[in-house]
Amino acid sequence: MIRSIPIILFLAFCCSCKVHIPPKKLNIDGVMLTCPQGWKITDAENFNDLGYLITFEKAGLIESGIVVLTWLNHEGDLEETMSTYIYEMQNTFPYKKAGLTFTATTKSTFGNFECDEKSFITKILGVAHEGAIQVFNKSGKTFTILTQTATEDKQKNILGFKIIEDSFKIVESL
Repeated sequence: MIRSIPIILFLAFCCSCKVHIPPKKLNIDGVMLTCPQGWKITDAENFNDLGYLITFEKAGLIESGIVVLTWLNHEGDLEETMSTYIYEMQNTFPYKKAGLTFTATTKSTFGNFECDEKSFITKILGVAHEGAIQVFNKSGKTFTILTQTATEDKQKNILGFKIIEDSFKIVESL
């Protein structure tokens, strides 16, 4: 038992430490934004110059904040883009059997851009989550943004969501 005390103390120390990840400014294909402090980029893919995907997640073992930004290098039909995204969510783990429910489409903004938005709720592994999908066209691209958080973590993810949104800029090509 005495030997296990240092191990328990070490584990308690590791679990109590906050993850320190500094903010990171990005400029990808004319899209500029910031990954907030305490968040990390967990996926970044160039689709053979047809578009791009970047995923931000709040760092930490039990964190739930996520932002997925995708764009296609052409302006598409927003209703079709939204429908396709929802269809893919409904047929993909962890959403497939998670009671995913969407609201009607509303108008909103992401940064300085007007969007079509659908909010959603779901339960993932028994934990209530909420989020939104936003779509808009700008500068020859179709953008889709998914934000999601466990409902219980909503307040602690708001700042990260806001930093990503407020830093989002599109550099017009000449």
